Amino acid sequence: MPKFFDSDNYAMILVSGDVQDLGRITKANRGVELIFGYMPNELQGYRVNKIMPRLFSQVHDEFISTFLKRGHSTFIDKSQFLIIENKMKFIQMTLAYIKVIVDLKLGLIFVSFFKLPLKVPNNAEGNQYIKSKDAHYILCDAKGQIHGISYNCMKNLGIPPTIISKTKTSMLETNSLATIDQFSPNILGPEFEFDLPKGMNYTFDTTIFKGDKYLSKEFHELTGRMRKYNIFVSLKKFEFRMGHLNLHELLLFTIEILSFQLSEAPITIPVDKTDDPSYS
Repeated sequence: MPKFFDSDNYAMILVSGDVQDLGRITKANRGVELIFGYMPNELQGYRVNKIMPRLFSQVHDEFISTFLKRGHSTFIDKSQFLIIENKMKFIQMTLAYIKVIVDLKLGLIFVSFFKLPLKVPNNAEGNQYIKSKDAHYILCDAKGQIHGISYNCMKNLGIPPTIISKTKTSMLETNSLATIDQFSPNILGPEFEFDLPKGMNYTFDTTIFKGDKYLSKEFHELTGRMRKYNIFVSLKKFEFRMGHLNLHELLLFTIEILSFQLSEAPITIPVDKTDDPSYS
């Protein structure tokens, strides 16, 4: 069996593959509280899209339908890193394993296991890892509009969670969502397509929120973390074909803080890297 099952600290979710209840959660164990923040009864009966970032949930139903037509998928029967959305609406990296079984009573069932890894990849090749506690995630659409952030982005970078809400009232209020290049203007530059998946150093400025009266009042405890950061950032791009012409593209940025500007002198954060992942 894969390394995944070496530990009992995982969440298990059963998802229906039946046409009438396609994608609906039929059962969940107590481990979902640790991973997703929900009690089992808060998930049972709901569609599995509830625990997915909005951009992924838009294509997941077609994912399942395609699997049922073809009978195979690259996501089945292997351990993989997978982004989920927890009850607090933060995105989070998990290690997932999905298996398909056929039950005489329940029919086709997707059995999904999730756990929190100690280390995660910090480049698209997956050959370099950092501790999970040092990873920050920002999920964007093809235009760089931010649709999801991890808890660490708020806790360590001072990014208010309301930047992913279209109903907020703030300096970032426009007809669209906040974009990642508001923090780092060159991050979507020419090298974005080719070099960023390997990882690059950028300046990441969250002080843009300090002049916003609404955010300063609403998230007073974050103002001390709104600084100019030197970061190592990598990009993983996801492309999904919806129909014959519609291409759905997602951008996942993994950020590691190297140093930040407190006053005049930058403060360097020690980083522990390894070539091998380690799972809890």
